[in-house]
Amino acid sequence: MTEGPALFRSRDGQMVKTSNPNVNVEKIGKHFVALGETPLPVEFDLASLDTVGVFDYADDLKKSKSWESAHFKKDPKNGNLYNLYIDYGRNSYYVLYKIANNSTKRELLAKYKVDKPSYMHDFSITEKYIILTAYPLVVNPIDLLNPKNSFIGAHRWEPDRKTKILIFDKISGQLVKEYKMKAMFAFHHINAFENHLDQIDLYLSADDNADGVLKVAKYPRVYSGPKLKKLVIDMSKDLATQVVLSKSLYEMPRVPETLVGLKMKYFYAILFTPGKEKKGFGIAKFDINKNTDLVWYEDNIFPGEPIFIPKPDGKSEDDGIILSILYDANLKKSFLLILDARDMKELAKAEIPQLLPFGFHGRLLK
Repeated sequence: MTEGPALFRSRDGQMVKTSNPNVNVEKIGKHFVALGETPLPVEFDLASLDTVGVFDYADDLKKSKSWESAHFKKDPKNGNLYNLYIDYGRNSYYVLYKIANNSTKRELLAKYKVDKPSYMHDFSITEKYIILTAYPLVVNPIDLLNPKNSFIGAHRWEPDRKTKILIFDKISGQLVKEYKMKAMFAFHHINAFENHLDQIDLYLSADDNADGVLKVAKYPRVYSGPKLKKLVIDMSKDLATQVVLSKSLYEMPRVPETLVGLKMKYFYAILFTPGKEKKGFGIAKFDINKNTDLVWYEDNIFPGEPIFIPKPDGKSEDDGIILSILYDANLKKSFLLILDARDMKELAKAEIPQLLPFGFHGRLLK
């Protein structure tokens, strides 16, 4: 195995020969894969969960020495998958690609040259566009060669760079618009969509700094957390602004998979700030039209990412259930929680025989 940057090194500086894909899961073609933030997805058997091995795309795009988002975006209308990877080097690039429905071949859409790549855990699509939010949490690629640096530890917060919004055509890959706005950082995009005003609305939980990445482990009490924001991108006036919708801390957000990139009314998320006197977290259903939420909460309960499953013959956007793996600190047990998404009332709670560690993202796959 050839030498690579510190992104692929262990703490002692040795090359890592395997991936640790514990961030997300996806179906690519007929293959089920576990994803991390290196382009080494690991295929698994859906029935047994046995590891098949590193999944090989049917193309010649880079498969190593780069960073890749674990948040594929699936177009609900045609089933195409879109993703972002960052090619680090003397010349670095944001690289966008598409995988056609039922294919395993990545098709190059766009390459955007950059001097210091940003850390972008997530991105968005709409019906026409792919949207990147290049925050000023950036890395000089040469610092990734230092075996003493962790991947995030090599990044630096440079707020004077501001946040760059990059909008690409989803078919041609052409860069359509480029905006700059106040420095901010977010892990996750909630959703984005186009409206009748030649405007894109992008929802995300964003902070004014990157303390959630750089400092929260050392100084958790001084970290205030992100705020719910809407970025309003006016395509006709070359203007992008941000509006704070709530100061509550919503994270691990999900929308129905049938509405990714399309106009929606609700999103679901973990509410990390259910109240000063409350212990534990809640699960929130947020109405973006009314800026109000509906919350499920029980004392000393710590839920995971809420996953919306639609009712097959559902009559409304929220006609379905919410699934969440939670830890009950009172009983010291893990449970699967099922909520009615319409009123956020509990339908069932199933005890899991083992304690499950906190995870990141999940999917209902079949």
